[in-house]
Amino acid sequence: MLGRCLSQSRLKHVIFIYNIFHITAGGAVLEDGDGIDLVQCYNPRTNQWVELSKMLIARSGSAACVLNGHIYVIGNNALSTCKY
Repeated sequence: MLGRCLSQSRLKHVIFIYNIFHITAGGAVLEDGDGIDLVQCYNPRTNQWVELSKMLIARSGSAACVLNGHIYVIGNNALSTCKY
């Protein structure tokens, strides 16, 4: 069982594992809501969630990958947060 709950319920977020850490990024508070910039990390050794630096662009419905030790969150369902 994961420790404390995430600080905010959400959907359309991305969650992935990097080393031992479970990281969740973005998402939306309501099904049709704008994306959020929240990033949180679960450490199974301490059984705690911690908030990481916020994303520069709020996103929902995204994908994520790790490349050369950097986390990339790509894509966005919340068109209102895209810059053209």
